[in-house]
Amino acid sequence: MYGYHGRILEVDLGCGACEERALAPEDAERYSGGSGLAACLLYRDAFGTGTKASARDGRIEDAAGGPLVFMNGPFTGTAIPTSGRHAVAG
Repeated sequence: MYGYHGRILEVDLGCGACEERALAPEDAERYSGGSGLAACLLYRDAFGTGTKASARDGRIEDAAGGPLVFMNGPFTGTAIPTSGRHAVAG
């Protein structure tokens, strides 16, 4: 699982700051694929920010500060068929 190069780029669109953080190798192995890893990062980062889901229609009531994750798959850029897939989670 070296397609992620062990790094995640975190961008704060509010102030324009970028921060590179390490990706744990265990996470890359446990949550294989872009959607699995995106769900893991979203779960870890979203809770505690005050983001709440409405029970009636599933819409986000207060999206300020809630993360939006764009994640590629671990095989992006290789010759493996369908390796150019990506996931967006929010």
